[in-house]
Amino acid sequence: MGQNVGDRITMTGERRCRQRYSIALPVDFDHGFGTTKDISEHGFRFVTTESCNVGQRLTFTLRFRHVIYGERAWRFTGVGRVVRVERHGIESMVAVAVGQYAIPEA
Repeated sequence: MGQNVGDRITMTGERRCRQRYSIALPVDFDHGFGTTKDISEHGFRFVTTESCNVGQRLTFTLRFRHVIYGERAWRFTGVGRVVRVERHGIESMVAVAVGQYAIPEA
């Protein structure tokens, strides 16, 4: 079970050793879209109604709506692998380990 400490989440009884930060960002991926629940330096979790499977390769874009880069919102693109899927009715919580990413140049 996680504990919310300010804007970061620490996990108790889990193998994860990286801090997670609670943040709701739009995420677009290969075959759908969702909203992040939290991110860490090596991955993120998001909620979606689209089907995802463990082991699946995922190309994604996180959109930071309140960070303006030029004339549009800043975007973070990358490729990751689905490491966990928790289904809750029509929605799924999907955990992604990020393997590659690109940050736009200034």
